[in-house]
Amino acid sequence: MKTLSSVACAMLMSISAVAWAQDTRTKPVDKAAPDYVRCVKILETGSLVKKTKICRTNAEWRRSADDGRKNADDIIMHNRGGVNTNG
Repeated sequence: MKTLSSVACAMLMSISAVAWAQDTRTKPVDKAAPDYVRCVKILETGSLVKKTKICRTNAEWRRSADDGRKNADDIIMHNRGGVNTNG
């Protein structure tokens, strides 16, 4: 009787362990998703070792890149007018 209960207990434990392992599997991560957090290390100017780590979502990186492009376009358009020599 003890052997039967020991076997039954071992089977239940193994089944629950398998079920737990299946529940904790990670789903494939879509790195292009807007909510995916991406981190970048940037070297500090004047240092050979020090780095700054910046973490943002893909949406925030995209917004930052769009703002940078807009600012660059504004500077180019502003400077296309030439130099005002009249005053």
